Amino acid sequence: MASEFEIIKKLRAVFPKIGDDAVEFKVSNIPIVSTDAFVMGEHFGDYFTPYDMGYKALSASISDIAACGGIPKYVLVSMGLSSGEMDFINELYRGMQEVANLYKVEIIGGDTTKSSTLFISVTVIGETKRFIGRNGARVGDAICVTGELGSSAAGLLALKNGLVGNRYICSLHLNPKPRVKEGIKIGKYASSMIDISDGLIIDLSHLLEESCVGAEIWKNKIPISKETIKIANKFSLSAQDFAMSGGEDFELLFTIPKDKLKEAQKKVDFTEIGEIIEPRTENRKPRIIDEEGNDIPVAGFDHFNRSPLLSKE
Repeated sequence: MASEFEIIKKLRAVFPKIGDDAVEFKVSNIPIVSTDAFVMGEHFGDYFTPYDMGYKALSASISDIAACGGIPKYVLVSMGLSSGEMDFINELYRGMQEVANLYKVEIIGGDTTKSSTLFISVTVIGETKRFIGRNGARVGDAICVTGELGSSAAGLLALKNGLVGNRYICSLHLNPKPRVKEGIKIGKYASSMIDISDGLIIDLSHLLEESCVGAEIWKNKIPISKETIKIANKFSLSAQDFAMSGGEDFELLFTIPKDKLKEAQKKVDFTEIGEIIEPRTENRKPRIIDEEGNDIPVAGFDHFNRSPLLSKE
């Protein structure tokens, strides 16, 4: 069992900037910052190894910077631990270190404390030449996504039911890859952007609310992998529901003016899945409809009002 100071000494061997109560840093462009919290039982199930916990916590946090068109630079990590088991801590930080190396970010500080429930708080500092928020979507813009949706939800279902043989689909839930390079390129064209952490439809609703617009989604255009369809069919569930409401894909959801669409598609691989439309006129609340004009209910992950299917853990 290691003491707090022994833990810090060990970590400094890997992350030399750790140690002081504060740290200096420099950015060249517009500074951006994001913070996330992760709690055992809420975000990490029993099938998460310490390595997976560290990997996912940092990946999910970096994704918020990618969703602004930014470049992640520095990370602060604070943790609550029930004990000072160095094997656990080493594996947790090994997962973080792998992500940090992949995206060339530097862990520069944080804090450790004793807690009966494991929690991890991650703050990512980045920079961008053009900040892309949620409030820039305009009527007529194309609605687009990177990658394939529903894979994390399928991976979660596989893990919960012991189907660990499908390592690929499980890894998409345990070890997601934030779309940093894509976010930088898309940021040159996008009018608004958000990452898909809680589900396509609920994250789209956040973007629509901030932009005061509505959306028409072409459900049959939503990209879904064969592996996700296979898992959904095995449990007689809808792969399309996974894609629309499953969450934690950490793909980018963004809007682009139609006159910039073709140029952007030459730079980044993404799928057009809909169009920004006028909101309802009577209350200006955002509406989401399908290609046939039917309302699509807003559903996705909510920490305080979750459904059994959409629960993260």
